[in-house]
Amino acid sequence: MNKGAEHIEYPDLIVKSLSGQLMPQEQHQLDLWLQSDVANQRLYEEYEQVWNDMDKVKGRTSQDVDREWQRLAKVIDADLAPSGQGSHHSSIFMRMAAAFVVLLSLAAGVYYLLKTDRVVTVASTAQMEVITLPEGSVISLNNHTELRYDKKFDRDIRKVSLVGEAFFDVARDTLRPFIIESGDIFIEVLGTSFNVKARAEDEIVEVTVESGKVAVYRASGREEKVVLVKGQKATFQKKSGKLVTTDNDNVNFKAWKTRTILFEDTPMSEVVRIVNEIYDSHLVLADSSLVHCPVTTRFDGQSLETILKVLSTTLDLSIAQEGKSIRISGEGC
Repeated sequence: MNKGAEHIEYPDLIVKSLSGQLMPQEQHQLDLWLQSDVANQRLYEEYEQVWNDMDKVKGRTSQDVDREWQRLAKVIDADLAPSGQGSHHSSIFMRMAAAFVVLLSLAAGVYYLLKTDRVVTVASTAQMEVITLPEGSVISLNNHTELRYDKKFDRDIRKVSLVGEAFFDVARDTLRPFIIESGDIFIEVLGTSFNVKARAEDEIVEVTVESGKVAVYRASGREEKVVLVKGQKATFQKKSGKLVTTDNDNVNFKAWKTRTILFEDTPMSEVVRIVNEIYDSHLVLADSSLVHCPVTTRFDGQSLETILKVLSTTLDLSIAQEGKSIRISGEGC
């Protein structure tokens, strides 16, 4: 049997074994090979050690990889030089093992360096952040929101990932769709403006379109996508996986960005919820008699203090700071 030809496939089988991708027939073939020679088992263990140590490679610089290549090249040359000991069999495997180490180290090192250099992470805290992407799209991040994107988008796609809430004004590009990934949901557009609310603690993800068209679909199946137009929104239930399209009846869906808030016979409990979301505040209704009191007013860029003064005057409320919370009390309506 031509052993040289027989050996060539085993590095592939070893890699597939370590990554858990072996088919039953291939596993049997690998087992027979391992049992046929102690050197084979030793080589497998070397591969396995490299595989398990890959986490240590991520921090290496390109200079480290170059030095390792030079060192291993000398080892390979020494192993292949005539010595009167060993065999062609062991030389081939030693060369494969050394090459495998170098390739894995090089690939991991380059991947790490490229990713850390190209991926940008923007995280807002208690204030809104506005960023402009390299291709012209403008994204406003609500408080406590994280956006990640590549400095240099691919030639056929513009992709970002989002956790939190953001308003997107996407630059039109018919050749490269803009895709937002947020957990199990993908949002795809060519050029439009829309709001995405996808906070980790919420049970739903909401996509509300202000202009243009937006496609929303689950990661598990693009064929079930829904297409939204101006005035519509999609709601994704995280637990059930249900994706529903409705008309948008929330006039304050982007009030966190514009600071324009409209209340029309809105229950006080809802007023408190909206204000807390927009201003990252901790308003608390101390009296249950206030929960259903209706509020009709409009705020345009006012501060939280001004809003509280208007509400206290309108409903004859008492406002008191208690630690981080703001306690609202009164007789009711």
